[in-house]
Amino acid sequence: MLLGVALVLLLGGGTSASSILFLAPFSMKSHWGYYYSVVTTLAKHGHEVTFLSAFPAKEETPGVREIVLPQLDITPMMPNVLNITIFDIFKFIPVMSNNCVVALEDPQVNQLSSENFDLIMMSSVFSDCFLKFVHHFKVPYIWVNRNSMEPALDALFGNPSFPSYDVNLRFDAPLPMSFVNRAVNLFKSLVDHAVNVRILSWIEKDCRDRGLFPDDMPSLDKMRLKGSLLFLNGIRSMEIPKAFVPNVIHAGGLHLHPAKPLPQDLEDWVQGSGDFGFIYFSFGSIFQTSDMPEKDRRALVRGLGRLKQRVLWKWNEGHMEDLPPNVRVAKWLPQQDILAHPKIRLFISHGGINSLQEALHHNVPIIGMPMFSDQSHNIGMGHREGWAYRLEWEDLTEEKFVKAVEGALTDSRLHENVRKKSAIVRDQPMTSEETVVYWTEYVIRHGGADHLRCPAVDMSWFILYNFDVWLALFLAICLVVFIPFALLRCCLRRCCRGTKKHHTD
Repeated sequence: MLLGVALVLLLGGGTSASSILFLAPFSMKSHWGYYYSVVTTLAKHGHEVTFLSAFPAKEETPGVREIVLPQLDITPMMPNVLNITIFDIFKFIPVMSNNCVVALEDPQVNQLSSENFDLIMMSSVFSDCFLKFVHHFKVPYIWVNRNSMEPALDALFGNPSFPSYDVNLRFDAPLPMSFVNRAVNLFKSLVDHAVNVRILSWIEKDCRDRGLFPDDMPSLDKMRLKGSLLFLNGIRSMEIPKAFVPNVIHAGGLHLHPAKPLPQDLEDWVQGSGDFGFIYFSFGSIFQTSDMPEKDRRALVRGLGRLKQRVLWKWNEGHMEDLPPNVRVAKWLPQQDILAHPKIRLFISHGGINSLQEALHHNVPIIGMPMFSDQSHNIGMGHREGWAYRLEWEDLTEEKFVKAVEGALTDSRLHENVRKKSAIVRDQPMTSEETVVYWTEYVIRHGGADHLRCPAVDMSWFILYNFDVWLALFLAICLVVFIPFALLRCCLRRCCRGTKKHHTD
């Protein structure tokens, strides 16, 4: 206990308990998990946190007050993730603007204006309309991203980003990238920027038209650049190495926790797997079982039935008629406790960032079957680094599935690479909990962190990339080359005219 108190004082510099407002209303359950980990971490260290979100916690946490707006859950708006397209992304633009209006008109949200807060934290997912509270309270604020770095956030913090090697999270390509891959990568980054700019302008118009922003409030595109810090749900040793400005903070793996015993009936079932052990199979919280083509489901079921291992499958409907005797399904399962179990042999996953962090933390080999967003990027990196197998949905057959599973179970190189990567991921100078507490209290102690702000944020692209300097240099070179050339040409003409006149005479 005394050691814990000493650690808090050392890391936090003795910062007294503060009142923090965390705004994350527009999210899916997997995103919410990271945000709530930030909230509970700060509450654990003595701060009072008011948390606005679309999901209620399963149990109360001392120091946390929840404001739940379930109508803002964006999961039901998601299309079939196996067939999602870029056009589906653009469909979210009016949806997110409408959600902002709904949230800001809610009486519970309006009541917040009459309270006092020392710091505001906000999800980076379309929450810009809540900058209204930053303007109202005149306090520093921190952005929190449910994933690692993205192009739009690079621009928000003046973070160096080069599409020639900095692969977009929604794209997968080996390094060094080919010309085509660099072109696609650049296009995807430009699309990300375009979507964010369009959503921001739409939100601003709708909110101002409805009188939800005060007249003296600056534009959103100016206010959003004033964030003190950005917390990322990323672990640097899991990413492509790149430069980061000092106010971009990696705090991934915050949700990781020591293993707890499995429920007794589940423990008995796992122990019954014997020396063969068991496989855990989950596609996360977004994917709905009804979205899976029947032919793919049958291929998976038949393939799983051929394995010697038992299989624990997170299946949204909680039951399945034609299950093989070695397979058990459930709507919800304690994933981290399962991954930490000594009898687990393999994790079949969609490749979400939280799942991969958990698997590597607990030293479990992975077969990735990515669907959308960052999942292909994540699994692609794991496949190239040798700590994950990759299986594409369009190639899915019973035979290919069984071959991949049996290969992963017996591949000694895969297991060794997982062990090495797990050791690297665990080897951090500070835990994610220590990181979040220290930097949050740092911002509170200093009334913001403007001294960490990159000057690039306030520069136009024209000046940032010295376009004016290069243009001036180009013109200077042209003049240096052109003037002697013009003088030489003038002299030659005079000489030619003089020679021609001489011959005429």
